[in-house]
Formats: sequence, structure tokens, C-alpha cells
Amino acid sequence: MVILLLFPVLTVTASIVAVSGGVTSVPLDLRGAGTRLLDPASFAAFALFILVIGPLPEEIGWRGYLLDRLQLRWKALGASLVLGVIWWTWHLPLLGLPGYFDAFGRAPPTALDLLWGILPAAVLYTWVYNNTARSILAVIVFHFMHNFTGEFLGIDESVRLIRLVLEWGAAIVVVIFCGPRTLRRGDPLEDLSRR
Repeated sequence: MVILLLFPVLTVTASIVAVSGGVTSVPLDLRGAGTRLLDPASFAAFALFILVIGPLPEEIGWRGYLLDRLQLRWKALGASLVLGVIWWTWHLPLLGLPGYFDAFGRAPPTALDLLWGILPAAVLYTWVYNNTARSILAVIVFHFMHNFTGEFLGIDESVRLIRLVLEWGAAIVVVIFCGPRTLRRGDPLEDLSRR
């Protein structure tokens, strides 16, 4: 349930905070989401685009290949942060790609904003990976829900910022309750050493 609902819940919570605080009166583009839902072909194409542009290829590489190797060298938190910086570097060229963020109805973030957005995600994705017996599928779905929720619901930039604060909070809670060594109960390094 966490894989499917964490990012929608964070998004709705951020929207409620934004509206309650008078930051925005239109936190989400529900009309656009409704229009997509009414056209199954458009909805399927949109979902497939979100899956193929990020979660599927990235998670095969980031969690499917790199994270295990990083966790052999560092604790899960350290491995997550190293992976996050590499992942951020991978995304930096998008900042100079004309029209990329326009396609999603957003202004490009700054390089620092992009880094602050990727780091808590890297921790949360490691947490999911380490708690699902290193399931690439689980992390692909989690990453998909992260991206899909934001783009499908057309989050206002102020809501995006509040959601980012909530993501940082969730990542901190994971580190506190699961521990920085493994980000889970049990020891993923023990599993890796048996390979």
C-alpha cells in the first residue's frame, strides 16, 4: 500500500496545507486529470510515457545495478545519498533541454532545487528496495507513482514545494525508525554477501 499510496497521500496533504494556509486556491489541476481519465487512450499513453521516460529505465540501472554495489561499500543511507548525487548528475542535462519541462507545464528547477528533490527520493526508494527483498518492480512502481502523481494531478509549484518538505520528513522518519545502516529490518548486506 505504501508503494501505491505514499505519493498520492503526500500530494493531497500538501494540497490541503497549501489551501489552508492561503498559499493557493487551486492546488491541483483536477480538470486536466479528469479530461485524461475520460479518454482511455490518452490516459494509457500518458501513463506509458511517464513509465518509460523515467521509472523503468532508471530503476533498472539505479536500484537494479548500482545500489547493491554501493551498499556493499557504504551503509544504506550513505549509498542512497551517493546514488542520489549520481542520479542528480544524470538529470542535470535536462535543465538545458529546451521544452522538456514545458511539456509538463512547469518551469525548469534550478540545479540545487533538483538536487533537493532527488535526495529524499533516493532514500525512500532505497527503503522500498531494501524492504521488498530487493524488488526492482516494487521500486519501478514506487518511482512511477512519484512521477505520475505529480504530473497527472498537475501540482501547483507551491504544492510541489510543500510536498517536497513532506518527502524530506518521510525520508527522515525512515532513517530514524529503520536506521541509517540498512533502512530496513534485517540486513540487506548479508543478502548481498551470499551472492
